Amino acid sequence: DQDWQAFFTYYKRWIIHYALLAEMYGFDGLCIGTEFRHTTLEKPDEWRALIQDIRKIYRGDLTYAANWGEECEQLSFWEALDFVGVNCYYPLHKDEGASDKDLQKGAQRVVDKLESIQRKAQRPVWLTEIGYRSATAPWQSPHAEAGQREIDDQAQARCYEAILAATYQKDWIKGYFWWKWPSDLSHDESNGRGYMPVGKPAQAVLSRYYEAGIR
Repeated sequence: DQDWQAFFTYYKRWIIHYALLAEMYGFDGLCIGTEFRHTTLEKPDEWRALIQDIRKIYRGDLTYAANWGEECEQLSFWEALDFVGVNCYYPLHKDEGASDKDLQKGAQRVVDKLESIQRKAQRPVWLTEIGYRSATAPWQSPHAEAGQREIDDQAQARCYEAILAATYQKDWIKGYFWWKWPSDLSHDESNGRGYMPVGKPAQAVLSRYYEAGIR
């Protein structure tokens, strides 16, 4: 219990600093934490108290970035926040040779899961992390290391196509934070197996959906 108390004492000091900066500079939203699975599931009342303290300083929208699976599905204080935040690395299909139709069905299962969370929370959703590697079968375990897999830019693009087709017209999904998009646009990850879509076919998929959305 003393360790828990110490954690929340020091964490409060830390996050209040950033809440103050967010208020000073007029940030639209603030994510108060990322993937603290044990603390959020075991100590929800402490998080509720922390959120109340943050709101005394920061007037913008608040979210928390919960890990896919158990944490986001069982988190009990979504109602204290403005947005459900999900780091969305749900698999799209278990087979390496999945077809586009398989990926579409998998993406729909992900949407069904997210919608179940959204309905229970009665809050809109931000996908606070979502992404796929440009490597062989990234749909199997989107969060996994590249290992010995081959470069496959088209496989990455196929995942982007499947998940965007399933989500972009859902009015309760309010934003995507793609893992990962560099702040330094001169950074080049072409011929790599990382998550960046920049300069790869996945970027063209993103552009097409963005342009469709603004029309």
